[in-house]
Amino acid sequence: MPVIVKGVGPTDAKVMIIGEHPYVDEERKGVPFSGSTGQELTKMLHEAGIAQTECYLTYVYKSRPFRNDFKNLYSKDTPKNREAKPELIAAQAELFAEIRRVSPSVIIVLGDGALWAVTGERGITKWRGSLLLDNLPGITVIPTYDPVQIMRVWQWRFIAVQDLRRAARQLTNPVAKPEYDFIIRPSYEQVVNTLVNLCKRADDREPLKLSVDIETRTRHIACLGLAWSSLHAICIPFMCVESIEGYFTEEEELHIIQLLGQLLTHPNVRVIGQNFLYDLQYICKHWGFIVEVWMDTMIAQAVCWPGMQKALDFISSMYCEYHVYWKDDSKDWAPDLGEEQLWIYNCVDCVTTYECSGVLSGLITKLDLVEPYEFEMSLVAPLLRMMLRGVKIDLKRRDEMMWELQDALQERAEWFTSLDVAGGLQLVKSKTAKAWYDSPTQQSKLFYGHYGVPMVRKRGTGRPTSDDEALKIIAQKEPLLAPVCDVLAEYRSLGVFLNTFVRAPLDHDKRMRCSYNPVGTETFRFNSKADAFGFGTNLQNIPKGGEK
Repeated sequence: MPVIVKGVGPTDAKVMIIGEHPYVDEERKGVPFSGSTGQELTKMLHEAGIAQTECYLTYVYKSRPFRNDFKNLYSKDTPKNREAKPELIAAQAELFAEIRRVSPSVIIVLGDGALWAVTGERGITKWRGSLLLDNLPGITVIPTYDPVQIMRVWQWRFIAVQDLRRAARQLTNPVAKPEYDFIIRPSYEQVVNTLVNLCKRADDREPLKLSVDIETRTRHIACLGLAWSSLHAICIPFMCVESIEGYFTEEEELHIIQLLGQLLTHPNVRVIGQNFLYDLQYICKHWGFIVEVWMDTMIAQAVCWPGMQKALDFISSMYCEYHVYWKDDSKDWAPDLGEEQLWIYNCVDCVTTYECSGVLSGLITKLDLVEPYEFEMSLVAPLLRMMLRGVKIDLKRRDEMMWELQDALQERAEWFTSLDVAGGLQLVKSKTAKAWYDSPTQQSKLFYGHYGVPMVRKRGTGRPTSDDEALKIIAQKEPLLAPVCDVLAEYRSLGVFLNTFVRAPLDHDKRMRCSYNPVGTETFRFNSKADAFGFGTNLQNIPKGGEK
């Protein structure tokens, strides 16, 4: 019979903490969170200003699931659909009865299983730190990492403590959903009046801070958002599913772009963006003017906390007074229902960036990082010029290298065939299927099935792998297969060099243009990749190649 670990704590507790399920220590003691991970949770709560003795502690599923894995309580678990087994459905109903009985002010859910059971959402990494005010009447739900996850990934600990601090603040100073004032689906007159009034403010007052963000579709600007406070924003649409001609007439759109150029290049306007080099590529290419960026919140975050996440949703979860994960809204809107959800998303991006910029400005000063931050920001303009100018390519030599690499690949493919490396094994099922040396799945079958080599598994997933590290291990374990592993590694390297670098897409003028990120690495070394329009590649890490 499974051991049941019931909830404990004051029945009138203001804070309810819900984990996924008990582990061996909790099962032995019969008390939730009484093992080593629970002890760590106690310390984290104390750091956040919450006394665990005043909390009600419980689990979604009150006994240990098979192999201590909450996923074994789902009958179906796909990226788009999750279905619970009958025992989990019963446990979920019992949990909601427990919630009604305790009636807390704040519920802290730990881990993805608890998040799903209480809110129906999934993805704890996305949703952690959110203030979920609408799931249960009168109760704020705040998700964060499970202590078990934290013990495995220790750098998540301080993030979880920040989430717990948010819960503590919600008890003493509850945050309500902001009353945003967004201008959505504006008329031409509304857009013109808004831009003209902002220009007047820039003329007449102290420097005007504006947060700017674009959304793109089919390599064009779909809409542009502007925020002049953490509550006020406008989304200016240019593309619209309701009209193939666009949201505005051609004359109206031209006038709006001219006004945007006047506003965003105004000497008294302080433009704020998030990863704004991306936006600048579009603005320069399609509208023909260059915006001087006063603050980039991604760069500010990287300077303050090198190595930490720099995406806007993470920054928001750490600094915004009110935070609810919203980044999937740009993917989930339905074109047949109109684009309001996308436009609202654009405005949320803008006001969030605006609010985060204020916190990060204070942090930069407090941490005495003004000089390194200003240096990183000084790189934005020259990097933009590099991205716009591109690199001239020797087209003749490029074509020669294509032929050389194709010949080298063919030579190695013929070597595999001449030796009959597969030993007659029927790995290829049809004429259209890939040869075994082009298929990682067939390579695993060859090495681990046909030749019986001890299986090499990928770290993290535990799945069989035949990647480059695995080839080195296989060559050491089976010296007779070492030549095959060496040639296969060469074959892969040649393929990467050909397809990733030599065949990297060139722009219309046959130059190679790439995106550069000044804070792309923890060490502040630039990184590069294809530009916003799909041209170019990572120009900083082109392999040297060998003589073979």
